Amino acid sequence: MAKDKHAKFGATPPNQKVSKVSPAARGDFDDLKPAWRFGMMCLHDGPWSWNNATKDDILKIQERLSIFETMTWTQIGQAGSHTLNPDSLSTEARGEIRRRNLDEFADCFYSLRYDGGVPRIIGVRDRNVLRIIWWDPLHRFCPSHKKHT
Repeated sequence: MAKDKHAKFGATPPNQKVSKVSPAARGDFDDLKPAWRFGMMCLHDGPWSWNNATKDDILKIQERLSIFETMTWTQIGQAGSHTLNPDSLSTEARGEIRRRNLDEFADCFYSLRYDGGVPRIIGVRDRNVLRIIWWDPLHRFCPSHKKHT
């Protein structure tokens, strides 16, 4: 007798190949690992200039960025890093953004928490790339206001 060759509703053919679509192709960049760009770094005088960082600061940051490269953006966010709300930025930070003509990136600023405490790296996040701009050792670029204090 001949076999029934009609497809059964809801049946999955055996050994069917599963399409592997990259997170980037899905538009889900939080599942990707970060990449860094340094062309926008602030090296002039100012409260968040990299010129204010010591050699020890730079070594600690470099070590932490290397660790972040093994993580996804979701994992980095779970460790306290986050997108910055433009309305939460300090007056001085908004002024610095205007002086550097970075207003177009207002919704893309990202605060990277790298030392488990106060210091932050501030940059512009575009997909999985963070364009590192400022070093905020005192967390004053976008100060947090703790509830009930």
